[in-house]
Amino acid sequence: MLTNLGIVVRAGDQDDPAVRVSSERLERLDARVAKINDLTADFIERKYTTLLKKPLVSSGRIRVRGDIARWDTIKPYKTVMLVGRGEVRIYYPDRRVEEVFQLGERLGQLAMSPLPRLAALREHFDMTPIPPNEIDTNASERHHLALRLRPKAQSLREHVNEIRVLIDETTACVVKIAMDDPTGDRTVIEFSHVKTNTGLEDRDVSLTVPPGTKTTRPLETFGGSQDALEEAETP
Repeated sequence: MLTNLGIVVRAGDQDDPAVRVSSERLERLDARVAKINDLTADFIERKYTTLLKKPLVSSGRIRVRGDIARWDTIKPYKTVMLVGRGEVRIYYPDRRVEEVFQLGERLGQLAMSPLPRLAALREHFDMTPIPPNEIDTNASERHHLALRLRPKAQSLREHVNEIRVLIDETTACVVKIAMDDPTGDRTVIEFSHVKTNTGLEDRDVSLTVPPGTKTTRPLETFGGSQDALEEAETP
């Protein structure tokens, strides 16, 4: 669950009224998001793959405070994913395993969250406004803003073709994300029961794994780094 919105106006598009209006709406939304200190929401994620007839469905709850997001998946299996400050940590309690992925500070800002920020995505994506009902048939032009995000850098295009996001302007939060990857697979995440500024504390978005948990760094191991071959175990 990796993706946070802005619009990059391409050359020749600045005179387009639709683009200009969307850009103004995004600036207003970004100002509102800046005033949100924390967020909680339920989520449902569906992964569509060419190998399976039915999507893989998982659900749980997300909590966001500042630049840290904690995803607690409840069904079908319990996992905890902590995203922020340039890394992703995923804990599998049944296996007593923790995986750590280094993203870097910039890519870490793109981790998926119901709270979009304008500056980070302006740097990494070209975006265009699309009809809200292209993402959700129940969405309306009056209450929602929808965007198509296409990665600028080849390094991102290797992982995602495009991302479509639906923003509820009453809350200034993303309520639906649809991401297509180069293999033809698609991931759709829907957020519901969104609440903001409820007073979350640092402990609500932290992750402390129990003693005996094995910690691995899969991406570094795949890259063949000698240091990455080491597996640490929590004392």
